[in-house]
Amino acid sequence: FLRKITPVLGDESKRGRLVIRTVYFENIPIKKAKSDEEKLILKLVDDINSLRENNSDTGKLETQIDKMVYKIYDLTPDEIKIIEDAV
Repeated sequence: FLRKITPVLGDESKRGRLVIRTVYFENIPIKKAKSDEEKLILKLVDDINSLRENNSDTGKLETQIDKMVYKIYDLTPDEIKIIEDAV
């Protein structure tokens, strides 16, 4: 998305740097998680970081966070599919 709306410094074909300005982010709706949701997400992030230190798989925990975020944003199954197909 940002590659489509921002100017590039240097040669774009050689991965020039994007010029990022705050105006591009000012209208993005950021929802605030409930306190208990926020605490659980933070715990999961801590658990993921610990697992990564041991080169352990973090996929299940990351999926759990994804599902929580989808719920916080009230995403539909179609919207979730768009996101998951893009990553």
